[in-house]
Amino acid sequence: GRLQPLGNSLPLAYFAQRLVPTEDVAALSQLDPTGSTLVDQSLQVQPDPSARLTVTDRGLDWLSFQYASNTPNLVRVAIPFYPGWRATVDGVAAPIMATNHLFRGVPASAGAHRIRFEYRPLSVAIGAGASALGLALMGALAVAAARRR
Repeated sequence: GRLQPLGNSLPLAYFAQRLVPTEDVAALSQLDPTGSTLVDQSLQVQPDPSARLTVTDRGLDWLSFQYASNTPNLVRVAIPFYPGWRATVDGVAAPIMATNHLFRGVPASAGAHRIRFEYRPLSVAIGAGASALGLALMGALAVAAARRR
């Protein structure tokens, strides 16, 4: 058999309609993810029924969107909130918020903009630096050994 998407599933990315602070324990039991988004930071959103959000491109470790909204909002993305993800809005670094304790969100100002998520964990940069240092050290030792002969 083939995997089939659920007809009532939420899209990959959408604008939050209402933000619920994580401290509101009573709201957690009645949280409806189609209309509410749980956040751990203060942010004001104004739903815009005419707002548009489109996934423009994606790869294994990145994702790009275009959006247009008349009001400030939060773009909620259904990809796990995990260290190493970076976000930019129009090429400028943007904060990533945890949404629903599991996913990611980016504050979206009014207007037409581009959002890009990239997975660039610090561990990869450290590993590449250590590898380069190790290769340089091995090269220096090889040159020193060749000069002794």
